[in-house]
Amino acid sequence: MLLFNNKFLLKIKQSLYLTLLSFACLHLPLMAADFSVIEITAEPLIETLSRTGKVKFKRTLDLSFKSNGYLEKLKVDEGDYFVKGQLLAQLDETELIAEKNSSYARLLQAKREVERIKTLINNKLSSQQALDDAQTLVQIRRANFELAEYKLAKTKIIAPYDGVVVNRYVSLGELQTPNKNTIKIAALVNNVVVNIGVTADEIHHIDLQQQAIVNLGRFGKASAFVSKIPARADPMSHLFNVEFLLSDVTLDDISIGGLAEVTAQITTQILVYKLPLKALNGVNKSGKAIVMIFNKDTTTSAPVTHKLFDIEKVSNQYVFLSAEQGATPLRVIDEGWQKLQHKLHQPN
Repeated sequence: MLLFNNKFLLKIKQSLYLTLLSFACLHLPLMAADFSVIEITAEPLIETLSRTGKVKFKRTLDLSFKSNGYLEKLKVDEGDYFVKGQLLAQLDETELIAEKNSSYARLLQAKREVERIKTLINNKLSSQQALDDAQTLVQIRRANFELAEYKLAKTKIIAPYDGVVVNRYVSLGELQTPNKNTIKIAALVNNVVVNIGVTADEIHHIDLQQQAIVNLGRFGKASAFVSKIPARADPMSHLFNVEFLLSDVTLDDISIGGLAEVTAQITTQILVYKLPLKALNGVNKSGKAIVMIFNKDTTTSAPVTHKLFDIEKVSNQYVFLSAEQGATPLRVIDEGWQKLQHKLHQPN
């Protein structure tokens, strides 16, 4: 009989223990060491934009001679580097030097004519009209001389900046004219870009100076930023060609004309809760995320409840749950929720 009573008391104690344990699982402060709560605030969803584009120069410059003449010197070829102020090409100056000297002689003659007429006027042997005509001729001769000097100066192509020759259009001995391009050059500093095509929805989330990373393949990765956003889409592809300027790169680090992958983070207007994957209880039949919420105000609701959320996006570490404008922060059980799972009704 005594043995029976002891077994009965033992069962009562076990039943009471299980009841207290169940109560503790539903009241978080009593079992705080078994799980943890994190607070998640609604924030704009950040999307990763990844596109492949072609590496090219942002700007190039076609250089040509202002004067006619035969090409006498060509100091650079395609792919050659040069520095600011360096002589790149030069015409034969023989004819232009002769023209300059001739125009200078005519200018001196016109000046002497003015002095001669002034002497005649003093002796009342000429008129003011003759003097005015002589002075006008001096102005014409001076303009011709200055033009000859200008043409002679333009027989040289001088590098306007440090750069590289992109194209050469001429050969030594060829006759050059002002409308004929000689060489195409490009600057070395802040002049390498990658263009990528983005959709009309994506371009609204891209800003000037926005940072990005460009993968140059075997050349590694480089920093870049948005340097140009077009006002309209390409009529053929219907995409907007956004330009990313590569900073702190040299031509040794890149391959002009090659392909590169641009990766940028764009902030959307979609509000989400950034939930760690470990805090996700599951997904129901409707595709909604099941999350265990700890209610801070236990006087009006159960301390622990399940809540359903629409899923906007899933990454390797997070589930992004839909949130509304003005949504309050969530207190989510991220660790230990498995111990409480069987105590709560699983939402459908």
